[in-house]
Amino acid sequence: MILSAKKAITGDGKSVLNNVGILVKEGKIQEIATIDELKRRLPDEPVTDYGDATLIPGYIDMHTHMGCYDAMWDLPQYNDFRKGILGYMQTQESFEHGVTTIRDAGCPDKILETLRIMQTYGMAKLPRIFHCNQAIAMTGGHCWRMSIVTEADGIEGLRTMIRKTIRHDGADWIKIMTSHRYDTPIEYTQEELDFAVAETHRLGKKCFVHASLQPSLQMAIDAGFDSIEHGTFLTVEQAKQMAEKNIYWCPTIASLEYIVPVLRSKADSSNAYYQIQLKDCEYYASNAKVIRDHFLELAETGVKIIAGTDFDTGYSPSAPVGMECRYMHEFGWDPLKIIQSATQNGADLLGIGHEVGLLKEGYIADITVLGGDPEASKDAYEKIEATYYGGELVYKA
Repeated sequence: MILSAKKAITGDGKSVLNNVGILVKEGKIQEIATIDELKRRLPDEPVTDYGDATLIPGYIDMHTHMGCYDAMWDLPQYNDFRKGILGYMQTQESFEHGVTTIRDAGCPDKILETLRIMQTYGMAKLPRIFHCNQAIAMTGGHCWRMSIVTEADGIEGLRTMIRKTIRHDGADWIKIMTSHRYDTPIEYTQEELDFAVAETHRLGKKCFVHASLQPSLQMAIDAGFDSIEHGTFLTVEQAKQMAEKNIYWCPTIASLEYIVPVLRSKADSSNAYYQIQLKDCEYYASNAKVIRDHFLELAETGVKIIAGTDFDTGYSPSAPVGMECRYMHEFGWDPLKIIQSATQNGADLLGIGHEVGLLKEGYIADITVLGGDPEASKDAYEKIEATYYGGELVYKA
């Protein structure tokens, strides 16, 4: 099979190919050349020509919350079966947004691990899954009421929870919650954060942290987390520190930009979680402005950026990475760097950058077809014409 298009962006942040053909064999990219060259040498090979589209590596969403049911309008009707079905449907929807790999940043207990087991046994066709099971917060800490969070306190409490999450819950990552938005900007102590990272790394896993405010952001940097989620009030100096320490930044712009108008339009909802969100609506709006005003100068420090959507509500799409990319484009960042943040950077952090995240010969054929040119139009990132996952067509517009 040959896939062709007017352009391909390889995902390395600098390379663009024109009039390209990609030969896919047994789920991998066997060869990349001009379409004319491939047709000349392989006249019997079937060709799917996407015309003026752009081929990119499959998007990687580095911050999902699959199966999060807390904001569903009919919440009292959500039994365990329905929760699992929701998680399955949301995870599968990722293909519609060109996403072939996800890192889940907190899900209802065991949902992502169960879906991954189903996938392993051929019972479900889903994106490649990495997860932390539930995120870990201090008692009464950030999002403690939500299904996607569990609680632990002190060194021994964290030790037990980290080990349980890895051994019993199948987690690839440990997610720590700190920096609540109002009354407790500092949650876990420096000693606790340092320990969480050290223990996770000792067990051979990576550790990421919810941190938006000062001084928790500096505490997270000092602790040496592998990635910082949100980082809304990061300073340029802190971004430089992250670059030096190889700490990735997942700004989750789309969730802030998307949620504010939705909240304002549904003020009459009786859902309890929604009412909590509504109370914070103007806070979200102010945070969105901070990111808009400072994103570009932070991106230009060299800190490695990964694309994550953080959509954890019943009134939002699942894993719309193209929306995240569009906002980065609107804020003035280089389109090639944007694609890299949503592909190669995530793959590298997940430890699969040797086989996923690039359009490169020998790599797994995860390929997203954009209906346009992202170098020319900010709207192209969200126009998903098709998604190929290991060479298999899993979504067609």
